[in-house]
Amino acid sequence: VGIPVIGGDEVLDTFSIDAIRLINGVGVLPGNLGRWKITERLRNKGFKFVTVVDPDAVVSSRVKVSEGVQVLAGCILQDGVTIGRDSVVNTGVILDHDCNLGEKCWISPGVTICGGTTIGSNAYIGTGATLIQNIRIGEGALIRAGTVVVENVPPSTILK
Repeated sequence: VGIPVIGGDEVLDTFSIDAIRLINGVGVLPGNLGRWKITERLRNKGFKFVTVVDPDAVVSSRVKVSEGVQVLAGCILQDGVTIGRDSVVNTGVILDHDCNLGEKCWISPGVTICGGTTIGSNAYIGTGATLIQNIRIGEGALIRAGTVVVENVPPSTILK
């Protein structure tokens, strides 16, 4: 990709917070908060995180993405989509019109989220899941891989 790796977290203390921007490349598994703890620790020191959108993603000009969001290759983001801070939209995800993702959401590869769906902060959507239109996924909910979601999911629920 052409981005040099300069070392671990310890080297960050040698840089001015105004001189660099960060990308968090740590992955997420359900229930593992390591990625988010790293981001918050560094943000609390004053560092900023860049928003990354792969050039192979198809993104409407009417999509709003917040600081630290990552949109990977092959994604399709339609009109009216909003993505909260530090969320990750993995490879090949489809976010149809007017979807709203909270902060620190993890949307795994191959997920389809139909129009008007709202996903609360800290939700994890497993690989290949499909969410029908106009439903709400509560904060901290976990949707397992391959699940078809046809109704609202309360906060902190594990949907099998």
